[in-house]
Amino acid sequence: FATREVCNRCQAPKPAVAVAAGGGGGWAGGGRGGAPVAGVDGNWQCPACNNVNFATREVCNRCQTAKPAEAGAAGGGGG
Repeated sequence: FATREVCNRCQAPKPAVAVAAGGGGGWAGGGRGGAPVAGVDGNWQCPACNNVNFATREVCNRCQTAKPAEAGAAGGGGG
């Protein structure tokens, strides 16, 4: 939230640039460390709870349902 003075996760202080520029500036993140997107880089959506999991997971991190066989085959390459 814009009202926070420190990061909610790591407690790093809010950069002064983000306040002056009105937001953004890397404060919101981006690139690595974000939430997985289904179908990107082999990430897969759990058929039981619809949680999107990173490709490296063999079971859903939310409900522990096993990764479907078609999720592994659809990812292809990149190993």
